[in-house]
Amino acid sequence: MVESNKIEFIDRDVIPEAHPAARFASLWETLPRSGRFPDWKDFKPMSAPRILPWLILLETDRRNGEDVHLVRVQGSACVQVMGVSFQGGYIQDALDPTALRERQEEFRKLEEEGGMLFSRTNVPIKGREFQSLYRGAFMFSAGSMDPSRIVLVIAPEMTRII
Repeated sequence: MVESNKIEFIDRDVIPEAHPAARFASLWETLPRSGRFPDWKDFKPMSAPRILPWLILLETDRRNGEDVHLVRVQGSACVQVMGVSFQGGYIQDALDPTALRERQEEFRKLEEEGGMLFSRTNVPIKGREFQSLYRGAFMFSAGSMDPSRIVLVIAPEMTRII
């Protein structure tokens, strides 16, 4: 089980422009939209190769009448920072109840506020809490108007990419 850490929501301008979350935000804003969120099919991963190691792709599905989030991809730098890979599993099965509630609230806020959200938190894993992270969360649609994918870009506050 992953231990909880409080998510502190912040404005985008708090994050340095060279941080992976800010770099992805600039890319996300340029993607075409057929609804409220960019279409997943229009995101070309190789347009952001330096960001990919810091990226987590969640696919939203329904289980027992509730949204669940499958970790489809977890970048190598995220695995290194967290010390564990959640790829192929559901966050609902990996997080403790408090951390899960915080993430579900974050995802609701993400959808309500237009699909882009920034935060600061510590790594929510026992023994790694000393690492402070900036996080960007970005919503995508896939083939319908409903949001179905969430990209999280997570990196230590001091991380910069060129």
